[in-house]
Amino acid sequence: MYRDPLLAVLPRSRPVKSKRVRIADLANESFVLFHREGHPDVFDTTTAMCLKAGFRPRVENQANMLQTVLSLVEAEQGVSIVPACASGMSRL
Repeated sequence: MYRDPLLAVLPRSRPVKSKRVRIADLANESFVLFHREGHPDVFDTTTAMCLKAGFRPRVENQANMLQTVLSLVEAEQGVSIVPACASGMSRL
């Protein structure tokens, strides 16, 4: 079984003070998520983490492909939680 840690991805206009971002710090952000139909594990894990942190993610956009999610974040459409393999695909 393949496992990949998850990373928070934020637009450049949303600077962070440390390399570690707590999910609770994203409570007031818009989210770009993978469609649940295509990526149920990532969608369910992301929403479960948000709920555990005390908020329901405000999903503004959904995409089927990782590169699309990254492009939407880069276009300031929201923040996202993506598999760590994405770090090689964008300027994370």
